[in-house]
Amino acid sequence: MSNYTGCKCPVCQQPFTETDDIVVCPECGAPYHRACYQKQGGCVYESKHGTGFEWKPDPAASQAAEAGRADSTRYSDPQLACPVCGAPNPATGLFCENCGAPLRGAPQRPGQTPPPYGYGYGNGQTPPQYGPGSGQIPPQYGPGSGGQDPFAAREPDYSNPFGAFQANFMPGGLRVDPEEELEGVKARHWASYLGKNAAYYLTNFKAMQATGRKVSASFAAFFFGPFYFFYRKMWTEGLVLLAINAVLRIPIVLQLMAYAGHPMAAAIPEQPLNVLLAVCSTLNIVLMFLQGMFALWLYRRRGAANIRRVLESQPADPAAALAKAGGVSVPGAVISVVACIVVIYAISMFALWPVLTTMI
Repeated sequence: MSNYTGCKCPVCQQPFTETDDIVVCPECGAPYHRACYQKQGGCVYESKHGTGFEWKPDPAASQAAEAGRADSTRYSDPQLACPVCGAPNPATGLFCENCGAPLRGAPQRPGQTPPPYGYGYGNGQTPPQYGPGSGQIPPQYGPGSGGQDPFAAREPDYSNPFGAFQANFMPGGLRVDPEEELEGVKARHWASYLGKNAAYYLTNFKAMQATGRKVSASFAAFFFGPFYFFYRKMWTEGLVLLAINAVLRIPIVLQLMAYAGHPMAAAIPEQPLNVLLAVCSTLNIVLMFLQGMFALWLYRRRGAANIRRVLESQPADPAAALAKAGGVSVPGAVISVVACIVVIYAISMFALWPVLTTMI
């Protein structure tokens, strides 16, 4: 990994230190503080990408980086002698394993007693005491403490579709620029419209546009079918799928009626009914695959049309208007599930009514 110590962050113009969390633009190689890159939302040299531009440090920063490398090389020997007692120590150590003196501090003169280091008996150093009656409160970390745990893992921002996580971890060909057009709509407008999981949809939309294909697997659409479309506010597609599913389940209702001895199913022959049931079951599986493979293509077409309609109305706050028109609808999904359960229950009671009347 390159040493950027002494170089300046293009966003905050502060020089990098050895302990800074640094990310690098994969296009031009410009280094940033991770927080600065996330705040900026991408590389400040975005307009120069694709023109052969390559970030290079200024000469002063290069000299500082070389000095830092030379200083680190100076302590890379396998063994490091203690300046006090002369005992050999690992080159990466900070204190002497024999006497406890700093390995990189000012050397002690021969015969001089080194000061005590650490906590223990006989050195006059007492570790901090925490507990009842001690008067000291240990450092508090966690929610509501007001303090940040220095050892806690830092999670990248997955929610920002143009943030540092997507810029550094998405494949280069799938990175999406906010001004890039997908289906004739800018990606920043898509992000406002999509809401949750915008990064997932944008990368899939870009891949579909680049390859010209309409197929892209969606497990949510495969398993949940119409309810996925209601969740994503595709009402027409959801209703059409519900109607198709209802037609494909007619043979099941007829079979229940025949088993229950329902008078309306008395004239239905058993063998053709079994064949019809097998055919509809096969068609239902095919429908599941189709809705799982083409759901993203349908969503891209529907979303692009909705975004254009919203932008043509010239709202005062386009981002808020797009978020309202798009996003997800939890009530829509829940209501559709509850309605289907009620309808299935009512049809089942009707089909099994002759059996139920004998049990009453």
